[in-house]
Amino acid sequence: MPRGITLGFQLAASILVVLISGASWLHAADTVVVCPEPFRAALRPWLAHREAQGHSFVFVDNTGTADAVRARIVAASKEHKLKFAVLVGDVPGDVALGGDSERSELRVPTFHLPSKVNVLIGGEKDIASDNAYGDLDGDHVPELAVGRLTADSAQELSLIVQKILAHEAKGASSCGPWCRRVQIVAGVGGFGQIADAALESCARKFITDGIPAEFATTMTYASWRSPYCPDPREFRDATLDRLNEGGLLFVYIGHGSPRGLDWVRTPDGSFHPILDAGDVGRLKCANGAPVAVMLACSTAHFDGSDDCLAEDMLRHVGGPVAVVGGSRVTMPYGLGTMAQGMISAAFEKRLPTLGEVFLHAKRELVLAKRDDAQSKTLDFLAGALNIHDDLPAERLEHVHLIHLIGDPLLRLGLPSPIEVSAPSSAEAGSEIEVLGKCSLAGECLVELAVRRDRLRFNHLRREFSAEDDALVTYGDVYRRANDPVVTSVRAASAGGRISAKLKIPPDLSGACHVRLLLESKEGPAAGAAAISVSKKP
Repeated sequence: MPRGITLGFQLAASILVVLISGASWLHAADTVVVCPEPFRAALRPWLAHREAQGHSFVFVDNTGTADAVRARIVAASKEHKLKFAVLVGDVPGDVALGGDSERSELRVPTFHLPSKVNVLIGGEKDIASDNAYGDLDGDHVPELAVGRLTADSAQELSLIVQKILAHEAKGASSCGPWCRRVQIVAGVGGFGQIADAALESCARKFITDGIPAEFATTMTYASWRSPYCPDPREFRDATLDRLNEGGLLFVYIGHGSPRGLDWVRTPDGSFHPILDAGDVGRLKCANGAPVAVMLACSTAHFDGSDDCLAEDMLRHVGGPVAVVGGSRVTMPYGLGTMAQGMISAAFEKRLPTLGEVFLHAKRELVLAKRDDAQSKTLDFLAGALNIHDDLPAERLEHVHLIHLIGDPLLRLGLPSPIEVSAPSSAEAGSEIEVLGKCSLAGECLVELAVRRDRLRFNHLRREFSAEDDALVTYGDVYRRANDPVVTSVRAASAGGRISAKLKIPPDLSGACHVRLLLESKEGPAAGAAAISVSKKP
């Protein structure tokens, strides 16, 4: 055969190999799904929705030990460019604990690892963990974002799927106030008045610095001294109200257990629950079901003989769309560093899915240098508590402890950014012009609000009274503390430009923010700018 023809055949063959290789790459799965066969029909709407978004899937068998399932995932990762792992089904029950071993074909097993750090403070000796399913190379640091849809039946799975689809449809078609709302509920640390005050101050600073100013936060705090404490007798109702208002995130910080959160304690010996599993039926998160982040012990104890709080929330039609929580006893430092990583991933890096935010935070627990100011502060506080001296070990243990009970492919739907221009300082009683740039068209809410670490009024509560008249005033103070908006106007966004004028009240002074929230058919947008208001001479 002539040389030219031979080279031509070789070139054609090379091109064919490249094309075949390229086609294989184009169709490579990014998500591995561990799903019992009887559940696959209920999962089909979710698969179709995710495929329309550009995801593709490879299924692996759920039978056998956790090590066997992981081996199948590792094998699949060698043929596909995996980023996510979705586990569909609860954990096989332990007959000794009252579990249901006869339905093991509908379950996905989990790993149980020895505890090295939290056992020092009375935690269990073992940790239930799905982390190894995302750890492809065995170094304990995950490469895949793992989430578990803890359904016990096809009917429960169908309900969870419909919640996920409805949540993303709502986020794509409308926003309203919920899309930039972060609800925070905090228990009391119980380390003493001075230590608790320091921890509260530190937590508020991280929230102030970490969550951008355009996001509206509320605080519900279980300390009777705090202006953020409602009538203690109505604390449970206040927590439910915050959840039912809807939001981007619902964050709980405090003590927890598999079936509930902490209690509010008052000096007269009374105590009132913050929330427990019996309250889940009262959840009606219709206006934007939040992602619940439970920075507490055991709220995601998903391998117990009874379902945990996180599982109940996920399975309830009116509950959060996903829950992040610990499977066993957790520790404040490990939770704090995890929260730090999630805040950075969501609001600074703006990672698009909950799984990517979750994965980034886990990897940062182990791989981050911890030389920034926030990390140094957290490390210093952890050292001051003097529980143990191996902080890296605690961070690594929390990689195994913290779990996503929900869909790792869930799109967070953060508002698009608005570039805001406003004076950096102004005088009380004056009028300022606020300008915004945004490619979306719609109506924009323009607000002037005091910075979220400040109050619009003076507050000092030194003594506790159990009298009804005194406790009723707590509710009034609580509502005022969570209302930082001083004044607001509405303006239209036209041609990519927003223009509004705000009149500053004559009695206002101190650090404030101008906040913009745009409602558009294409989705929400938000932005903010700092402004310092000085008193009129």
